Amino acid sequence: MSMPVELHRSVRTIVVALALAALAPRLAAAGGLSSVVGALPEGVCPGEFIMIMQQVTNVTGVVVQNVTPSPDLFVEPNVALKQTGPIPIASLNAGATHTFTWTYQVGLTPPYEGPLQFTATTTGLAGGTNPVTTGPVTSNPVVVYGPKNASQVLDVSAAATPATVSVGQSFAVTMTVTNTGKISVGGLTPDIAVGPGANLVTLQLAPMPLATPGDLMPGASHTFTWAYSVSGSGLAVFTVTATGFVCFVDMPVMASAQTSAYLKAPSSLAVGLFVSTAQVSVGQSFEVTMTVTNTGNMDLGTVMPSALMASGTGRADLAGPTPASV
Repeated sequence: MSMPVELHRSVRTIVVALALAALAPRLAAAGGLSSVVGALPEGVCPGEFIMIMQQVTNVTGVVVQNVTPSPDLFVEPNVALKQTGPIPIASLNAGATHTFTWTYQVGLTPPYEGPLQFTATTTGLAGGTNPVTTGPVTSNPVVVYGPKNASQVLDVSAAATPATVSVGQSFAVTMTVTNTGKISVGGLTPDIAVGPGANLVTLQLAPMPLATPGDLMPGASHTFTWAYSVSGSGLAVFTVTATGFVCFVDMPVMASAQTSAYLKAPSSLAVGLFVSTAQVSVGQSFEVTMTVTNTGNMDLGTVMPSALMASGTGRADLAGPTPASV
């Protein structure tokens, strides 16, 4: 099996990562040689390759000769086989650094999923006579993915915006998908189901699957958006689902979340008009009362009555209303 493209892309990255200890490796300085060990990529599939690099620095103050790395690494658990290994160097000057590289391939059988670590030891002779060593130094974990742990790489959240909306208006349902694993997710595809309340909303716009190459990288997030219009009042519940795969098409991943929107009837007023007495004499007063009822499901702001218009053969001088608004 040839070395995958993803591993080739990682070569320059791992050199920098080792120098900056970005992979949080374990550091040792036992007997005059300090060392840091890193492994990339941090997530692999069965059958894929892992590059392990040990950076060794001479901190003895003198030349170290016969600098020799471990021919084989200690692999825990023992589920990967060495493909290539480093060559010893004749000497390492005081303060100088050298990097040794191994390539291991994860076995296909027996099937394994979980963390995998590599331990390296490099030795030498300070001044050509005094033994020095890095001691055993262990790499960062590399996660081997299988059907069980692959199912845990996606995290999904959902939201309806706005969460309260009136009939005739529109709103959005969003799904944010985050890759919490150490491996890319391919074929990321959104889906949504509505219920209860499916008869209260109408889909206006749906998202497309993640564009080619369709990979959601480790630590990355992507948001999918659906647009709906409201045709009835009540509660609409939305279940969003993201599906994809890692390693192989037959190793699917899926995650879901729910959100809801409260759909309200539009604001509506009912008005009643009442006269305090049916008959009055000239010079007497009477009241005309208007009762206003909010028959909708939403609160209203300031309610202001119009001017009262009188008609008929009589004449009345109008005053009010009191209060002028509510």
